[in-house]
Amino acid sequence: MGHEGSGVSRLTNHESPITAPVIYTIGHGNRPIGEFVMLLEEAGVACLADVRAYPASRRHPQFARPVLESALGDAGIGYVWEGKALGGRRTLARVSPNSALKNPGLRAYADYMLTEAFRDAIERLIGRASSVRTAIMCAERLPSQCHRFLISDSLVARNVTVVHLVEADRREAHKLSLLVEVRSGMLLYHLGARARPLFQEPTF
Repeated sequence: MGHEGSGVSRLTNHESPITAPVIYTIGHGNRPIGEFVMLLEEAGVACLADVRAYPASRRHPQFARPVLESALGDAGIGYVWEGKALGGRRTLARVSPNSALKNPGLRAYADYMLTEAFRDAIERLIGRASSVRTAIMCAERLPSQCHRFLISDSLVARNVTVVHLVEADRREAHKLSLLVEVRSGMLLYHLGARARPLFQEPTF
């Protein structure tokens, strides 16, 4: 994607991660619903975990939960809403250990990732992906502009292969952010906190 430290590297469509489980990510953006479903079908995704805090979109009504769930069902793809457990819009901790993340929304989410509720949710996601090919979905088209790149860091730190479905001819394997330290299974974004940002931070 060209952003140093953004946590992604380019994969061609003909490359396949060999470790298991594999979890895909996708952002709906302004895609037609048919194109969105096609990307999932081409990756063999059988279950979509929606990590939007609010599963609706005024600008893109084709991705409101009832419409999306129906379109996925027609394609034989399951749907589960995980916005309560994995969605964004979290409360910033009074004292945050994630000082390398300057965006308050990101820092709040990284703080939430240190909680038992998040750990339970991420383990549930991994368990689902171990039995059925799963993708997580949010609104932003690019992973570097969405909190799902933080979720992806958490998955990669747990030895899960993460692949971003960006376009029909563009897949990207996730790599752990250069800003993060994994300590006792927890992710702390404090490396290089005084330096320039090493990647383009998402916005909410």
